[in-house]
Amino acid sequence: MDKSKSGFFIAVIGCSQVGKTALVARLVKDMFIEEHQPTMTQEIQTTLCSATKRRLIRLFFLDLIGNNYFQSFATPWIGVSQAVLMLFDTNSMSSFNQIQGPTSLRSLENIMIFLVGTKTDTVYQREVSYEQAANKAKELNAIYIEISTKSKKNLEQMLKIVSQSLLRKY
Repeated sequence: MDKSKSGFFIAVIGCSQVGKTALVARLVKDMFIEEHQPTMTQEIQTTLCSATKRRLIRLFFLDLIGNNYFQSFATPWIGVSQAVLMLFDTNSMSSFNQIQGPTSLRSLENIMIFLVGTKTDTVYQREVSYEQAANKAKELNAIYIEISTKSKKNLEQMLKIVSQSLLRKY
């Protein structure tokens, strides 16, 4: 079985408190961060992922600062990324409304975009419907995925979708 390795950079962006750092910690260290701790610097964390039975790939997650969401598209990190996980909190219409439209995404022209709805374990607090998010993903030419970092719901599926999409494109 050929376990050839290759790596992909994935920028994790979104406004403050949507779960960027918690997602990366869960994917890389399998730990859940309960309390919000603002990210003060851009951080890179890496994990290996089995994209297929014969392919092991390394994913470099770039956890970008949430307060600079609109400025994050200009950071050099986006330029080295092959994919962007664009996060919003499904319980916060405000975080969803901050997702940028196609005219603001010029720096993402050749980058795969995944729109990720987080915190789906708290369904009774939901403010953004699946349909609204799916329509936004279509507008962004993105793949839409809903997850819960806390309960691990759809995390494995998300990794598989992202890694296989990257292998197909690159």
